[in-house]
Amino acid sequence: MKKKKYDILVKIKKINKSKLVNNLNNLNSEKGKLEDIKDYLEKTLKSSQLSSEEISGVQLRQISIFNEELIKKLEVSKNRYKHLNNEINSNLEQINRIEKQREKIISKKRKIEKIEIEAIENKKEIFRNKISRI
Repeated sequence: MKKKKYDILVKIKKINKSKLVNNLNNLNSEKGKLEDIKDYLEKTLKSSQLSSEEISGVQLRQISIFNEELIKKLEVSKNRYKHLNNEINSNLEQINRIEKQREKIISKKRKIEKIEIEAIENKKEIFRNKISRI
């Protein structure tokens, strides 16, 4: 009975770990996309800098509004990137915790199996001693 319980616990930990690893892969791919977006926004912001040619007031205002929007989007991108890093670190901690729990369950299962084997051997030896006396 206890062996089944520990087997089930090990399987549950394995399932939880696989879910976290899958989630970690998704977070890493999203992190890569955010890096690309950040690079693109920075390049766009640099390329939209004012040149030395004459610009009308309306154009100057449009460029300013455009740059403002780019800066806001860049800020959002950086904040999301930090949040993703925190989520990734949290996932890694959970994976490590689950792995340690799984190892403890397996060691406990082995200890129980060893105790059961020793008990069976003791019973066999007691039985042999009883038979040899007769």
